Amino acid sequence: MSQTSTDPSEDSSPTTVQQQRCRMDDSGPTGPTAVLATIGYEGRSVDEFIALLLDAEIEILVDVRETPLSRKPGFSKRRLAEALDAVGIEYRHERLLGNPKDNRDAFRAGAPEARSRFLAHLNNGSRTSYDEVIALTSAHRLALLCFERAHDQCHRSCIAEQAAAENSGLQISAL
Repeated sequence: MSQTSTDPSEDSSPTTVQQQRCRMDDSGPTGPTAVLATIGYEGRSVDEFIALLLDAEIEILVDVRETPLSRKPGFSKRRLAEALDAVGIEYRHERLLGNPKDNRDAFRAGAPEARSRFLAHLNNGSRTSYDEVIALTSAHRLALLCFERAHDQCHRSCIAEQAAAENSGLQISAL
């Protein structure tokens, strides 16, 4: 992102996306501008995926895959982080927010007990990571990443729903 001058009288100096948002969205961390988006890359190209993030003005992408590897070109941790960095989006991997492997198939199948197991996982061993990520929404537009394109078929929906329940001003958006 570009550097800016500290002299407010210099109107011609470039501003960062974050500075523009701070001027436009001055309602505070629990105001209507606190955003937590979710996105899956299933069936999307890297270019389409990044375009969606840019259109939504996402600043930080939090990868909530337990293992950030993909057979789909461009979606493994290193390559994705590089592509995001090139457009000014920060990449962050939070392994502890991943859905444990033994719970994934049941979750995708819509089993209610799989949602309960993931929520127990989220609120026990993963709570510190969860709290750190949700705290970022007070200053940044954030998106949670996993594979499944359908928000409700992915564990990231549990993370988003819990965040919305605990933070009344948080706007959830499925990209």
